[in-house]
Amino acid sequence: MNIQVGVNSSCIEELTVDPIMARATVVFKDGYKYNYSKVSRFAITNLLQDQAQSIGRWVNNNLKKPSVNYELVDFIS
Repeated sequence: MNIQVGVNSSCIEELTVDPIMARATVVFKDGYKYNYSKVSRFAITNLLQDQAQSIGRWVNNNLKKPSVNYELVDFIS
């Protein structure tokens, strides 16, 4: 169940989350697209309930952790 999150960020173009599978996909404004897995379901739920929070801060605090796996999946020029 992918849910697109509204983004107003200087670094992030698009953010999609899946609270059931504990995944996220981020497209950065520089064109790089990453898939993240083992994302905290609690963090995803909090994001969906409070989309007014900084998306960049959410990505840094919740996706850039040693416990979260990631892979570069695309480069969109």
